[in-house]
Order: sequence, then structure tokens, then C-alpha cells
Amino acid sequence: MSLSEQLYVGAYWSARAESVEACAARAVVGFERLASVDELLGSWRLKGARRAAARLPFDTRVESVMQALAAGRNRRDDDGSVIDALGFSLGVWNGDGADPVGLSIRCGISATTPALSNSVVVTLPEQSTRSAGLYGRPGAGQIVAALVEAWEPDWATVTSNSLREAQAVGGGRPVLGFVTYLSASRGEVPTVSAPFHVERLAAGSLISVDGDFAAVDSAAVSRLAAMLGPNLLRPTG
Repeated sequence: MSLSEQLYVGAYWSARAESVEACAARAVVGFERLASVDELLGSWRLKGARRAAARLPFDTRVESVMQALAAGRNRRDDDGSVIDALGFSLGVWNGDGADPVGLSIRCGISATTPALSNSVVVTLPEQSTRSAGLYGRPGAGQIVAALVEAWEPDWATVTSNSLREAQAVGGGRPVLGFVTYLSASRGEVPTVSAPFHVERLAAGSLISVDGDFAAVDSAAVSRLAAMLGPNLLRPTG
């Protein structure tokens, strides 16, 4: 059974001042771990680059990643000076026209405002023969595990736009999905009922769907939210 819309994987955390060197080191780990999940996540190209440059694979070694992150810094309109509190950013895609995957990074943000958060978001392609492995518990869970290992987020999710909109969340509150990660700093995750189950992942808990993602709708996610309770789902920060 196929899902009718695309999924995305997002990992989020509150204000965390980090140097470009530290962010690049985390990104390199993330690229390495993602490459081991699926061939669609193994090669990247810079977004927004000139056409000739965009055809070339992006070098995911630390020096190149540092340069790309630094180039993505926010600057003031009046004098072009760097806004340190807004950290660094980087956008890449896998260069596959048939099964495109996008990946965006915002890291090193130290500003404490609900409108800004550190994040890594992987936008998956539409479900196809090649991408089918990313649309189930093993592949999707491995992407979350890769992001958790690299970035140590407060929470992470594998969800769709419609499932997110149905939850009407905002202000840094976790979005529940087919796979959801909550860090241990949020508290202990209770036992949940089918179609979900809980397992340990790094310094937190992974809540995932048993079976077919397409069998889960917004009502099931609402029941999961009720089981978890408001404290576990409080806004980040």
C-alpha cells in the first residue's frame, strides 16, 4: 500500500551556539551515515549553485562543508556584517531528476526565538520503485538514527505536510509522525499501544509505526499524542 504524498524527515533543537568547525564535523557524520542507508542519499550537489557547478558532486569532507556553511551565513542589509546569532546554513540535493532528495541544514543558531531553530530536514522523493525503501520503518528509522547520531536533536520526525498540518502545532512543539524521536531530556516515554511501539535510540526514545505507514492517519497520531501527554510534547527550549 502506497502513501499518497511525500514524506520529509526533520530533526530540530533549540539554541545551541556552535562554531562552523563543529557544525561541519556533525554534518560530515550525517552525510556518512545517510550514505549507508540508501544510494539515493549517497551523493549531493549544492542548491543554488551555478548550473555548471551544480552538476558536480558536492565534496562532503569537512573543509568543503565548512566553506559551504560559512557561505550560508546571514548578513545585515545595511553593512553586510555577519549576524552571529543566526548561525550557518547549507542546502544540497542528490542531483537525481527522477527521485530527488533535498537536504537543508541550519546550525549554530544561538538566538532564542520560536521563529528560529536549528534543524536538518531531508525531503524525500515521491514513493517509487527506487525510493520505496525510504517509505517504511527500516529506511525511515535509519534516516532518523543518522540525524540523531550526528546532530543530537531535541526531537525528530518522519511525517507528511498534511499530518503536520492536522496537528496544528507551532512554537517548537514536536510534530508526531510515522517515526518520532524524543530526547531523554523531555522525560520518560510511556508504553504506547498499536500501531506504535517504543525503543531506545541514543539518548532518547524512538516511537515508530508497526507495519504499513499508509495505515496511519491523523486520528492515530492524535491518540499517540494523548498517550504521550503534554509534558513530552512541550515546545523546545
